[in-house]
Amino acid sequence: MIIAERQLDQIDSISRQHSFTRGEMTITRLAGKRAPAVLFSDTILHDRAKHRIHYRKMTGYFEKDGRYFSIVILHSKIRDEEVTEMIVHSLVIMFGLLLLGLLLLNTAMSRNLWRPFYTSLSQLGKLSFSQKNPPAFAASSTREFNELNTSLTKMANKMFRDYENQKQFTENASHELQTPLAVIKSKTDLLLQSHSASEGDMTLISDIERSVTKLTYLNRSLLLLSKLENRQFDEKVPINLSGLFDRVLGSFEDRILLKHISIRKLYREEVVMSMNPTTAEILFSNLVQNAIRYNLPEDGVIVVTLCTSYFEISNTGVELQGDPQRIFDRFTKFNANSESMGLGLSIVRQICDYYSFSVDYIFDGSLHRFKVTFDSTPGGRESMPKH
Repeated sequence: MIIAERQLDQIDSISRQHSFTRGEMTITRLAGKRAPAVLFSDTILHDRAKHRIHYRKMTGYFEKDGRYFSIVILHSKIRDEEVTEMIVHSLVIMFGLLLLGLLLLNTAMSRNLWRPFYTSLSQLGKLSFSQKNPPAFAASSTREFNELNTSLTKMANKMFRDYENQKQFTENASHELQTPLAVIKSKTDLLLQSHSASEGDMTLISDIERSVTKLTYLNRSLLLLSKLENRQFDEKVPINLSGLFDRVLGSFEDRILLKHISIRKLYREEVVMSMNPTTAEILFSNLVQNAIRYNLPEDGVIVVTLCTSYFEISNTGVELQGDPQRIFDRFTKFNANSESMGLGLSIVRQICDYYSFSVDYIFDGSLHRFKVTFDSTPGGRESMPKH
């Protein structure tokens, strides 16, 4: 009440003053008499934003110089800690939204800024020599990326030129070698048929003829490997594998009979595979030739298994003297006396890689097993039960 009386002392013309408000205290002049009293209550008021605020209300009545007044003092029930907490929460939310906005803006700007880089990176990932022309990297408004794309374009053009030059050189060299090798072989055949050559001369001529045969096979094998690496066997037709296996086995019939090898065919399904006819025949021929060459001297066995997911060539024979992990490496020979060039199984693996097949070698103590597992791409093969 003392505060209220001091406020009244500072007001001029009290008779004309009916109400006075400062802060949360309101003094109102009463028209009539009112006994002095002090009352306490709770109330709810709305701020300018229409928020509900709880207050503790004190109402007092007093007399001053023969006049009667009422004083109303409001005190917010929100504590200082709550106010501080609300302020902190508001600031955290505000800074969080600001940070989120900056991150989104930075992400959008970075994505737009780095789009040419990722476009070029995607083109590099799809780079393949099976394409007829090198990829063209688009110009960019960013100077650094534009210089990068220019350098990538020059590099791709040079790679494709070098690739074409190497491919043509390999093919030309191989074809050019075929002619002199064929001439040498034909001349040695004539010398072998001559009756004037001595026994020593015939031995030398036979050695020459065998060496020429090896060179011819080596030349053809290296050319084939080069074509496989350059993916030059894109033409594919449906091939019935059981029919192909029968034809290949028939072509080796003389050698099979000579070594008294028994053939067992386990065709569980009729499998039709989309492959290039040349590579399909070479794949199976090399495996069969390997099974014949490294079989037992006599009374050996070759087992051909075919089903919808793989085929397997197994043969009897002695255990390898070396690391089986290197059996598919080029020019790898486990028998120094063998006439093999060490390229047959390497070609097998190259063909399997070409068609995304997997080839594995296992020796189980009695059989050497070469298993070719087909890829799982839908539509790559068809099968039906074997009747």
